[in-house]
Amino acid sequence: MKKLFTALIALMLISFSSFAHEGHDHGTGQVQPTKGGVIQKAGDLFLEVVGTKSDVKIYPLKAASKEAKTLVPVALNEVKLVATYMLPRGKATPVTLARSSDHFEGKIAAGSSHRYEVKLKIESGSMKDEITYQIEPQE
Repeated sequence: MKKLFTALIALMLISFSSFAHEGHDHGTGQVQPTKGGVIQKAGDLFLEVVGTKSDVKIYPLKAASKEAKTLVPVALNEVKLVATYMLPRGKATPVTLARSSDHFEGKIAAGSSHRYEVKLKIESGSMKDEITYQIEPQE
């Protein structure tokens, strides 16, 4: 009887652990950054932020189709952005963003900081959102 009870307990533990990762999709189902930055979603848009110690680039992207995991650039005139950055133990500093061919770009002064925070206020059509990024500057 004791062996039967132990076998049932072992069987239950094995069966529960086999379902522990069901439904998790950490593989190719997720969109990947196209420029090597940090990517987050805001409404139907994806915003990729690439930061260095002297500037920040923001790429507005959208899915090529509903099923596609591929991202394509969004026309910059369809997106309004307001950006600030903050160094550790610092205060928020506005970033003046200029339009480039497929991204917005702004100058910052991260100095010797190994990390800073970028806050974006986004408007696109009727969608309004705010996103915060933790940036570890690329050299």
